[in-house]
Amino acid sequence: MGYLLVRCKNYKEAKKNAIGGTVMEICPLCNGFENYTGLCASCGSVMIDTGKVTDYLDDYSAYMEINLLKLVDGDLNSLENHVCVHLISCAVCQNEQIISIQD
Repeated sequence: MGYLLVRCKNYKEAKKNAIGGTVMEICPLCNGFENYTGLCASCGSVMIDTGKVTDYLDDYSAYMEINLLKLVDGDLNSLENHVCVHLISCAVCQNEQIISIQD
């Protein structure tokens, strides 16, 4: 099942939205329902979500099928575990980290 951009008031409402009787798996960061608020382990500054790691594969990867890209996102079980792998970075010290967000 792929991701859909859904116009809902909040993440819980969007997750309950059903298409064909199945619940959608959507990433709260990709769809703007939540913001990442972690701190940098190196300098303590706020880390910024820079998007899915697969968006950086090439110029067109941001437009490809999400479930297909989950096969090459660096997490062997991201498709089965319903996680979206994001790159976060620190604007102060340029530290980067990869995190998994539950769909």
